[in-house]
Amino acid sequence: MRALAVAVVLVGWLPVTALANGRPPSTNGVHFRPGDRHSLYVATTFGLLISHDDGCSFRWICEDNIGYAGTFDPKYRIAADGTLFATTFNGLRVSRDGGCSFTTATADRPADDPGRIADRWIDAIDIGPTGEVWVATADNGKPNNVYRSTDNGLTFEPRGMLSPAIWWKSVLVAPTHAARVYATGYQVAGAMADGGQMPPTTHVQITDDGGEHWTPSPLAGVQYGSTPLVYVVGVDHASPDIVVMMSAGANPPSGDRLYRSTDGGMTWAEVLATTASILDVSLSDAGGVLVATLGGGAFQSTDHGASF
Repeated sequence: MRALAVAVVLVGWLPVTALANGRPPSTNGVHFRPGDRHSLYVATTFGLLISHDDGCSFRWICEDNIGYAGTFDPKYRIAADGTLFATTFNGLRVSRDGGCSFTTATADRPADDPGRIADRWIDAIDIGPTGEVWVATADNGKPNNVYRSTDNGLTFEPRGMLSPAIWWKSVLVAPTHAARVYATGYQVAGAMADGGQMPPTTHVQITDDGGEHWTPSPLAGVQYGSTPLVYVVGVDHASPDIVVMMSAGANPPSGDRLYRSTDGGMTWAEVLATTASILDVSLSDAGGVLVATLGGGAFQSTDHGASF
């Protein structure tokens, strides 16, 4: 079914003439509930489609119900108990009844609570193998951080990545090691102490103890686009040290570059350069990696991402 996920993403980007919120109606991601082989959660430009019968029928959850509008695309995760999480520019939206209703996580917490993430731009989310929910913020003009919930999204705690300048763009938990977490961030350009201009920079941080301590990745040899944005897009299902990272726009004019690390993010090797933007990356238990692009086809690896 993971291969089907990439196929759905590719089919969703076939040319169409109808518009949905100013864009062609299309899919932009497929998600799964752990332990449930029959359910599909298909992200689209017009909301979320949910199937519980292997895709034979779908139920539509509209944007308004989830809590966003326009051309924004949430990132989704589904917990083992069916709780549905959606990132928005006004907080993390949570449904515990299959998508019928949504609430904003931590909206009941006081404004000065360090774990309050309501009314924040939640730009990244992942759920670890033991159920911890990790999110990261990317608000302009506000300090940003990486947060963890150990109670299925009821409360959150900051995990030591507070920054006044970095927008945290991705967070991913190793499927076989709940305490191994990878986070990437983008630091906007700014003024230096001597009056000069500091260029934008990218950051990758790794923790092996659930956020008690973080280690920066050197990122030696990694190429960037005009805006240095990298995203951790997959961690191997057998080894927490094998991680795949995408550098957006690093293969101009329209392509990206995919990098792979076998030592927990300390060194990186380029494994794929695409001529079109990468839409999605899916890793399988058997070591397969599928990469879907926007109009440039799909790429497959059968050796844990070492070659395509």
